Amino acid sequence: MSGNNTERDKMGRRLGLIVSRLFSGESLSIPRLATEFNVSERTIRRDIHQRLDYLNIYKKEDKYQLTFFNRVTRTDRDIIRFAKMTYIDRLFPSFDRKFVSLLLDSDSHSPFVVYTSPLEKKIGVFSVFYSITQSIIDSHKINFMYQGKYYQHFHPYRLIYFKKHWYLVGLIENKMLVVLFDLISDVDVTKHCFKRDMLFLDLTENEQFIHSLPYFQYSIDLYFNFKPYYHVTE
Repeated sequence: MSGNNTERDKMGRRLGLIVSRLFSGESLSIPRLATEFNVSERTIRRDIHQRLDYLNIYKKEDKYQLTFFNRVTRTDRDIIRFAKMTYIDRLFPSFDRKFVSLLLDSDSHSPFVVYTSPLEKKIGVFSVFYSITQSIIDSHKINFMYQGKYYQHFHPYRLIYFKKHWYLVGLIENKMLVVLFDLISDVDVTKHCFKRDMLFLDLTENEQFIHSLPYFQYSIDLYFNFKPYYHVTE
């Protein structure tokens, strides 16, 4: 068992370094990676084509790079869409092209300050955050380690920022699970998809639910652990 864990740790570190380099804009060569990590070229190909197939990687002249480093400049429409996806647009009376142009067409200082408490712990490896984000968008199940327990076939629904922390919210075996992103490790994005539960998805936007995030999982676990002792009196 320890041997399997060692191999998984080596693979995790290797994949993490490969993803970090892709995100820095590097073009990667399979032979060089194989030499660097002391593995076969076949293993590196499997890393890129299977284990990292959720990333938009393309091949050009025998080297691999992330697709978005070859994209054209984003438009105002993309900026507005991003604002809506992250709910930033709700902070302003209006968030349209006219408003975006007003801000971006000027070289003056920013007329706004939107303050929110910074992260208590800075995200160490962005590739993990990106991988989970991609799995949410694509509705792919993930496996991960959290506080000494390995969770499998987790259905990720949202990453929610609240009071200095990111929380990963989703379902596992049809039960709600809320975990601190800071404590997640060994993330594995599977090829298996899941069908979104729209009622649960709506719940993740509920203000009361979001305010309960810091103690939500504790309350749920407490309920299920002591459920046999609960009695309803009439």
